[in-house]
Amino acid sequence: MSYLKRNINLLLLVVAVVLIGYSLSLTAYYQTTYNDVTGKYYERVQEYDQLIEDLQERENRLDEAGSEITRKTKDKEKLDELYTDLSGEKALTDAELVDTKTLLAKTKAELEDAEDSLVIRTEQLNSLVEDIDSVVEDLEDEYTILEEELRVTHSIAPVTVEELLADLDDYIDDLKGLT
Repeated sequence: MSYLKRNINLLLLVVAVVLIGYSLSLTAYYQTTYNDVTGKYYERVQEYDQLIEDLQERENRLDEAGSEITRKTKDKEKLDELYTDLSGEKALTDAELVDTKTLLAKTKAELEDAEDSLVIRTEQLNSLVEDIDSVVEDLEDEYTILEEELRVTHSIAPVTVEELLADLDDYIDDLKGLT
């Protein structure tokens, strides 16, 4: 039995060594596999972190682009509105300009007519002044002749002739006042 006991112990020892070797092999295999899986896990985590950073950067750029588009859209709307307002004002200004040019042409024509009328009236006035001057000269001549005639023919004193003529002038002025 001792032989059997010894064989069993040896067998148990071999089984224990094999089990220990197998455990060590499994441990080494699992440690290597775990290290590989852990390394791949950390690589994936880094890739995911990098991907998240890239996505956040793209999101920020998209937000900036969206803000820029919104701002440009608002600016375009403002410029369109301003353009519309200015176009309306330009149309009104153009219409006013046409009206003003028409009024200017009409006023120029009226001015030319007035100038022509003024020239004609000035000529008429000059003619009347000449006629009046002629009549005044004639009247002065008549006055002188009448005064001489009254003195010579009727023997009226010069003072009396002047009084008669002054009365005649007053009478003429009164007649003018009635008309």
